[in-house]
Amino acid sequence: MSLTNAPRIETERLVLRGPEALDFEAIAAFYADAGRSWGFGGPQNRTEAWRWFARLIGHWGLRGFGFWMVDTRAG
Repeated sequence: MSLTNAPRIETERLVLRGPEALDFEAIAAFYADAGRSWGFGGPQNRTEAWRWFARLIGHWGLRGFGFWMVDTRAG
């Protein structure tokens, strides 16, 4: 279940959706990797990653837009 009012957009190959609680572990892993997260201000520890995740959710609520979660479809 999405934690935001983000619309869900589906194509043949991708699903763009709002963040869900289960997404946090992937966010924490992303921010723990300096090579992957450098363009987003990383690396960050779990507490800092949690704050980023919470801000992401809040941004959708306050501004009506924000980062999407991206799921790829098997094809």
